[in-house]
Amino acid sequence: MNRYAMGDNIAIRLRKQHRTQKEMCEALGYNYYTLSAQLNGHNKMSAYQLYRIAKYLGCTMDELMDGVDDE
Repeated sequence: MNRYAMGDNIAIRLRKQHRTQKEMCEALGYNYYTLSAQLNGHNKMSAYQLYRIAKYLGCTMDELMDGVDDE
């Protein structure tokens, strides 16, 4: 896959759970536009942010990172 895989993996899990990115941002206290840029591969996400998102979605960080190229 590519560097956008993480964002794709998160989007798929949100859809399966009938949740939106906006709902996730509100629940985690993240800025919607900042997170959107991270999920689209424009900015990097911290490991702690990824951990909190994985916990919110009920999965592991590895599952969210599946298919991400090393850069």
